[in-house]
Amino acid sequence: MHFLLLVIFVLAICVNAAPIHTEAVSRGGNVTRDAQLEELGNVLMPGAMAYVKLGTYWFPHPRQTALRSEFGKHDGYAFSQRFGAYFSAPFNEMDPDFTFGLLWFIERNGWNSEDFVFFPNYGDFALVRSVQTAGAVLTSSKLGMGIAGGIQYYNPEFVSHYYEPETDTLYGFGHIFAGPVALQGSFNSDGWKSARASLHLESKEVNGGARSGLKTYLPNFDVAVYRDASDSVRVKWEQNLYGQLLYAEVTGFLSDYGLYSAGLKYYPDPSRIASFDFTCYRDSDGDLNFGGGVSIFMVRFAYNHAEDHERLFGAKRTFVMELNMALGAKDGNFFSRGAARPAPVEETPLTKSLDRESSKAKMERAAGKDGAVKEITATGIRREKK
Repeated sequence: MHFLLLVIFVLAICVNAAPIHTEAVSRGGNVTRDAQLEELGNVLMPGAMAYVKLGTYWFPHPRQTALRSEFGKHDGYAFSQRFGAYFSAPFNEMDPDFTFGLLWFIERNGWNSEDFVFFPNYGDFALVRSVQTAGAVLTSSKLGMGIAGGIQYYNPEFVSHYYEPETDTLYGFGHIFAGPVALQGSFNSDGWKSARASLHLESKEVNGGARSGLKTYLPNFDVAVYRDASDSVRVKWEQNLYGQLLYAEVTGFLSDYGLYSAGLKYYPDPSRIASFDFTCYRDSDGDLNFGGGVSIFMVRFAYNHAEDHERLFGAKRTFVMELNMALGAKDGNFFSRGAARPAPVEETPLTKSLDRESSKAKMERAAGKDGAVKEITATGIRREKK
């Protein structure tokens, strides 16, 4: 009975979902390209580390993301399939200060009349594109700084004539950070396309900062400037409200649009492996829309969430289910993107055994060649020879 009520509730939400527009789907490519550059800035940090992300949406009903065109409303599926990886290692194992890393992010998104995993049917109103970001990274732990550079490839796989024309485009990008400050820019053959400045003042243990105290309550700012957009300046503010567990996020534009979204996010643990969100965003009509979501490790459920409205071409009043993993690793610790601390690791018999083996090895290294433990004597005390 409870399951039946849940199914009825979800179907009711699906029918109530607002359609997305072809213009918004066309703009989605540049939104994706900028999102990958923003993610790159949030991931990079000094020291050897790894980062892997994997994500895709799943919609039970085609009316959840129906398309609105000049010919009416069409049932179908908006989609976003994402993968990314970043790995870095020291140049010299004896001196791990300087590290070199490689990164690759790819997202395939658009709209299609049928649901699919790898091979769409390319229907009359389909748009299928991919955006890739690849580059190299050099960091220094002692200096607390790093530099990255690479390319972005915008590839329209299939674009129906009901959308604005799209062409293959190659972009370049550069990124540099020193302490809490980061500068970034992207360009193509026509000139610069975007610029970003970030000031992340919040102290985080995962970056070698404080675990608690006043420094953990300093704000984080991100300002992006776009060359070919009516809302050309975007500002994002993130603020720790309580123990790096409760955060407020505000995003707006320095234009007539003004405030775009605001939200509260609660993380049961500072590693951000799980989260509970409450968001509000303003749509193109100026109306406020409230929603929220729950994320637990790799699974996410949300309704009318501000992030989905931005990433899914203006989807509104939509219930989403998502596979969403974004996991980093450094010094044997794991954490989600943007986390303040690594995830707690439960001590098991295996880890205890490894600790004992490590202690035993240290004692053996401290022993002499004959197996006798070396003695440390103070000056002025005679040591008898055997």
